[in-house]
Amino acid sequence: MGLARSAGQALYDLAISNVDGFIGSRERFGTLLYDRYIEKGEPTPHFFRVWENLYPHSMVRDAEVSFAASMARVAAVELMADGSLNADQTHQDKG
Repeated sequence: MGLARSAGQALYDLAISNVDGFIGSRERFGTLLYDRYIEKGEPTPHFFRVWENLYPHSMVRDAEVSFAASMARVAAVELMADGSLNADQTHQDKG
């Protein structure tokens, strides 16, 4: 869950109060991040959209772990922006 921790940093950077209360649990956060980019073992359209827009401009594109952390931060912001990160939306999470 190192990537979830890295993505969580984006929420701290955005000054979200009570991050743990906002996301519900770290396990849920990790699952939502993973599901954003991987479905049935394959990259999702979100993965390719972020990759294509971030990779060419990234200073860490050749450092796989650092680049993956950058993608995780983007996913965290997108999940927050579309409302699916909010713990009050748990009934809409995949089962």
